[in-house]
Amino acid sequence: MRGRYSVWPGFIAAALIVSWCSVALADGWTTYVNPRFGTTAEVPLGGFTADRPPENGDGQSWTSTDGKGRISAYGSYLVVADTLQGYREFSLNTARKDGVTITYSAAGGNWLAYSGTQGSVIVYMKALLSKDCDPPVVHHVYLQYPAAQRKRYDAIVRRMAKSLRAGRVGDCN
Repeated sequence: MRGRYSVWPGFIAAALIVSWCSVALADGWTTYVNPRFGTTAEVPLGGFTADRPPENGDGQSWTSTDGKGRISAYGSYLVVADTLQGYREFSLNTARKDGVTITYSAAGGNWLAYSGTQGSVIVYMKALLSKDCDPPVVHHVYLQYPAAQRKRYDAIVRRMAKSLRAGRVGDCN
């Protein structure tokens, strides 16, 4: 009888390890929701530390544990242009003035995105327009990271960009 019960501790330990690994993989991301603008995006749990949020409450940034990468999710009013196309031109011109060489640019009915390099750093931005307020709100994800870590960040960029949503705006003027 003793042999039958001596298997249980090993079985339980193995089950706990498998369970822990599944939770770690399944819970590798969390959903960030900005209370002011409703900007919603998935962000990775591991490898990043939340920065101090800005006093105006427009979003949140996280810095990689190695200090070389940064991801952000935030909202803003559309005040620098009258249309999404105008905002796209403004964003691309601003990035270029900041030294970003644009290598990708795309847009749809209510979104725009660009990517490029700034020296040895890759920059990616996606914006989603929401007309729930007047002026409208633009929801963003923005990432900058070393080109040498592109392989690591490609999956982060894809997931954050795909998950970007316009949630309930808590601060309409």
